Amino acid sequence: MDYIKYEKTYVMMEEENHSFANDEAGRVGGVIKIETGNGKGAIKADISNLLYSSIYAYKLIFFGRKKEKTIYTVVGDISVTEAGEGRGYFRFTPENADGAGNELKDYSIAVIAAVSLDDGREPLRPVARGTFTGEKPSQVLKNEKKKAYSSYYREFLTESCGKIADNISFYEDIRPFSRSVLDCSWKKIVNTARMPVLSAQAFYLCGNRKLLLHRHTGKKAENRAAGAGQVGIFTVAAGCRRRGYCR
Repeated sequence: MDYIKYEKTYVMMEEENHSFANDEAGRVGGVIKIETGNGKGAIKADISNLLYSSIYAYKLIFFGRKKEKTIYTVVGDISVTEAGEGRGYFRFTPENADGAGNELKDYSIAVIAAVSLDDGREPLRPVARGTFTGEKPSQVLKNEKKKAYSSYYREFLTESCGKIADNISFYEDIRPFSRSVLDCSWKKIVNTARMPVLSAQAFYLCGNRKLLLHRHTGKKAENRAAGAGQVGIFTVAAGCRRRGYCR
């Protein structure tokens, strides 16, 4: 299967075990979005009304069939807030989704399973289940418009930029623009793995652009107002260089 072209797959998760509902009046449910492109993949899970518990952890597991055998892979952990919002974000290689040579296309079912932290002999307990589909149902579109994910991305962005700032002395100083009114110092970053981007499409764009990081020096009043030492991420397209703005 070709994983170069950008594609999205949605898995609608439906409740399997009501005893793990955070609010008994509602049901466990949500959506898992799988994005692939440029040979890379990203998985984002958003599960609602998941029981917040100190004795159970939650795992996202994919199941499939290959050569008449059932295969599975544990994608990763689902973190849960006290309000019952379950989230998870994972990166993977579609052509080797499980590290054992099985592709993403070999999997067709996603399961959120509860794992006991007290009793290692207790079997996994399926909480929600869904089947891979190619299109996003209109109901999910409606729900996603109501739900704000900006805080989640803000936290991810802050953490990623903080890690880059901690190692800023390792990056090369450059002057990317021949004409600039910004009072900033600039660093060149060639390792895109450190970039705070979430989707596979964003990774594709990063791989085709020159990545720069700037820090306000704080020498000018307008920069001090914006916050001295602030870290920002910029991508510079090839067209910018052709117009003479970029070295």
